[in-house]
Amino acid sequence: MRKSQETICVEAGEKIEIFNCSFSSVPMKYEFSAKAIESKPLSGLLEIQSKQILFSSPKKIMDLKESNVVKASLWDTFMTIYVIAGCDMEITVSKRSATSLKRISGLVIVLTLIAASLVLLK
Repeated sequence: MRKSQETICVEAGEKIEIFNCSFSSVPMKYEFSAKAIESKPLSGLLEIQSKQILFSSPKKIMDLKESNVVKASLWDTFMTIYVIAGCDMEITVSKRSATSLKRISGLVIVLTLIAASLVLLK
């Protein structure tokens, strides 16, 4: 049975890779939470590097929050998400979810039905 969450301990100043997605054109949503250890305030950065097949997007750097969501679009073929810890922390990574998987599956089914009906009508 696959875990739905994983917890990672990160020391202050450490840069770790949270997600790495290659050769994917399915819109995805990457979710994770961060919690400071020893009741200190949470501090750190979130670094997002995305690349289309031929072109790189500028690196995005944002403040790390307790609850983080990064969305990958249809054009984000390659995406890597890093956390740069400003304090000792625990990061809990949730499973990825395909935000448009139902719509894409529905479209494939409809197109298959149309193609099959055209073949049968000939």
